[in-house]
This record gives sequence, structure tokens and C-alpha cells, in this order.
Amino acid sequence: MRTFASGAIRDDNDCKGRCDLIPLDIVINVKEDKPLNLIHNFKVSGEVEHLIDLLKLEMNEDIYNVLLDVSHRFGLGAIKYGDHNWQKGIPANVYIDSGTRHYLKYMRGDDDEDHRAAYIWNIMCCIWTCEHLPELNIYAKIA
Repeated sequence: MRTFASGAIRDDNDCKGRCDLIPLDIVINVKEDKPLNLIHNFKVSGEVEHLIDLLKLEMNEDIYNVLLDVSHRFGLGAIKYGDHNWQKGIPANVYIDSGTRHYLKYMRGDDDEDHRAAYIWNIMCCIWTCEHLPELNIYAKIA
């Protein structure tokens, strides 16, 4: 388990890879992928508008089903870590790492868990964090 300075807790990411370190600009030069492009734009600029555009893209046609699926992720997190653990403060790069990993698994067709809901959950929580705890948006500090 990882414990952050805020007291928030998340699983270790040992042996999961570091998807937040992938040079997405190189990837999108090889294969056009709008979600990865929007994640890259956020990483470069620190502007949450790119992640909001990503949510609009993912939720456009199926928002109610997506929200119900994402609510299940919130419920699982509440059972494991307590209600509102995610709001205590987790750095944006942690959400980008996990969200990108789940997106890649979703696109690959992995069915061991609901990777689409996990990907969207991470993006939603990243947006919330950047808007309410801007000091945790490491990408804004880089930009």
C-alpha cells in the first residue's frame, strides 16, 4: 500500500509499469488515438480542459451507464479505503498512471475487471484533484 502525505491510501503499483512516463507524443505519432492525445495534452499543459474533453468523448453516448459503472468503482474504493479516501489528496500523476494503464487494458480487451470504468474513474478523480487541490497537479508545475 502507498500512503500519501495527505493520508490517502492506494495499492502499490509495483510490477504494474509506469504508464505516466510513456512518451505519448511518440505513441500518437505512430497510431492516432484521441484519448491518448488528450492525456498527453494534459501532461504537457497541466490544463484539465483536456481531461474534461476526454470525459465528454467517453461519456457522450452512454453517460448514464458509464456513471453507474463508475459508481461501482467508488463503492469498491469506499469498502477498501473508506469513504472519500480519493478526496484526501493523491497526486495527478498517480491518476494519470493508473488511468492510462486501465485505458490500455480496456483497448486491449482485458476482461478481468471493468477497465473502462477504472480508466474513467481515474480521469474524473484527476480532474477533481486538479480543481480542488491544485498543488497536487504536478503537470501544472511542469508547464
